[in-house]
Amino acid sequence: MTGATPALEIWMNLLTSFTKWNADKSILYLLDILSRTAWMDPVSSQSCRRILSVVLQESSKVHRPSKGLVSRVGNWVSGSSEALGHLDATELIPPTPTFPYLSWIVMELEFERQSKMWQHLTIDLQPGKVKSVEQALKSIAGFLKIPNISVNQLCLVRYAQMAVDISLEHPLLPVIIQRFFSLYFSRPEATEIGSDCWAIGQRIMTNSPTLSSLLKRLVLKWEEGVQLLQNDDPIRSNFLQSCCLWVEDVRLLEPHVYLPSLAPNYHPARLLQLFEGSDMWFDLCNFNPIHAERQEIRESWNKERNITTSVVFHKKTGSSLQLNKDTIFTRLQSYPEPIRLAQVALQRPFSRLALAAFQNAGDLRRQLSPHLQVVVDCADQFSRRMAELTSLDCHYAELLMELYCSYRSERTMTVKCDGTQSGVCSGSAVIKLSCEPWRINSSVRKQLDTNRQEAIRLRSDFQDPNIQKLCVAALLIEDCVEQIRASSEPNVLDTGAALFYILVELVSEESNCFLPTKQLLSTCLEGLGECG
Repeated sequence: MTGATPALEIWMNLLTSFTKWNADKSILYLLDILSRTAWMDPVSSQSCRRILSVVLQESSKVHRPSKGLVSRVGNWVSGSSEALGHLDATELIPPTPTFPYLSWIVMELEFERQSKMWQHLTIDLQPGKVKSVEQALKSIAGFLKIPNISVNQLCLVRYAQMAVDISLEHPLLPVIIQRFFSLYFSRPEATEIGSDCWAIGQRIMTNSPTLSSLLKRLVLKWEEGVQLLQNDDPIRSNFLQSCCLWVEDVRLLEPHVYLPSLAPNYHPARLLQLFEGSDMWFDLCNFNPIHAERQEIRESWNKERNITTSVVFHKKTGSSLQLNKDTIFTRLQSYPEPIRLAQVALQRPFSRLALAAFQNAGDLRRQLSPHLQVVVDCADQFSRRMAELTSLDCHYAELLMELYCSYRSERTMTVKCDGTQSGVCSGSAVIKLSCEPWRINSSVRKQLDTNRQEAIRLRSDFQDPNIQKLCVAALLIEDCVEQIRASSEPNVLDTGAALFYILVELVSEESNCFLPTKQLLSTCLEGLGECG
């Protein structure tokens, strides 16, 4: 074998041959290392994408995430199922900052899968179209005969989230930003809709308060990077400053934008590459951390090989088996004796209900009533706080539109006459200049600061100490479900059926919005449903 690609393919095929490999963090960690190695080589990167594209369609080895009880019951009733070939790759391997290089390859697969859908979306979201973003996605999915895609599943939104989560010094950041803006400024083909084609990125990123907040956090992070990298990495600092200008300047979304007329800090050449399509911006990526880590691993490996060789070389001659045993014992004796852990007496956080409590549904409900109320109260409290936080974010977005105000400024200039062609001068010229510059509205600035302070206080309230009561209630309810499932007595099974309907009464919009209660009720209802 020549080159690193064959060896990389061997390891990729080996690691993805395990059952449920995409749910094993150890395997994903190794795949991320392989993806980092392949990222800088186009041939190896293409090989990784090809292998992942194939293995993600093998239903026997891929762990598919649970869709929840309601979705599974709906699919069973309707007899429908999602084809694995159309499944979102990010549902099988969710992008995460823990495995950035593997997430990049997965996002490239999803970027390719959504390409045809994105072409139709750029047409349906042009000014003058009456469809909303959600309506356009639904109609396109029906036309292309693919599963429905939500706004949050679009690659534009996911690349924005990756750019927020990843560190400013990470080598992947420039190419992630490039992918984001290539979709943000994307327009339909002129032959398909005409010459007046607008970019649709801003319409999608302002479709909801959540996406608007994501875009604001993205710009704030870039502004922070401009200040932090100004001295250490001026090239990347200038690039991040240009990214802020690209988002804030709505002229770039217009159909007839003339790029050469833009100021140099806009980097018109980069913008032209985004509009026309170009190779990845590897010239902005910092490969030094990757090379340094490779060198450190290489030195560690060489040091380990030298130590192992010297130990084996100085052993007395004998059988191969005895030599290996002596080497292992010698190495074990060189380690310090481990410190024993202190004995800890673990106590149950709740008193388990006796089996006699399951003979009567009324008695069981009375004993579980305080704990069921805790579940309802926690879900309601979370829903109220989320509504308050959303209201603050919406008010913040409205105040931003009023942050700058214009005022009229006039100035009179006197220009002396330097003479004319006839030699006769009629006197000095008086020129009046007037303009309307922008300045920060101090009162709105104070309101913005107050709004953010209130949002920070509200976020701190989410760390409620009463959440421990919810943990106790969840453990007790799950234990009751397990006892019912383990019993075969008719009275206990009848009580289990009654408990099923008691828990169904707790299912509401508030409980579905709060992930702990949603998971608790879904798991318990599924377990009790299997008893029938």
